[in-house]
Amino acid sequence: MLQSRSEVRVRKGTQRDAGALADVFRQSWELAYRGIIPHLHLESMIRRRDKAWWQHAARGSDGLLVLEVGGVMAGYVTFGRSRGRM
Repeated sequence: MLQSRSEVRVRKGTQRDAGALADVFRQSWELAYRGIIPHLHLESMIRRRDKAWWQHAARGSDGLLVLEVGGVMAGYVTFGRSRGRM
């Protein structure tokens, strides 16, 4: 039996990841929210998280991690201090 072994890696996100991050964001939001959020509103939300937005988000941020499976970005997480008042 052949065994498939994909390398899974979590690392800090960088500005070079911006294009892939925008693609993963678009795909995940379209799948998760299609039919829940009205189409035009969803598209507007997705357009705001374009490559330039992700480049800015990655600049100097310790709060962005990306997940790679077999060398291809498969997901991300952003995190940081709460912005809400306590």
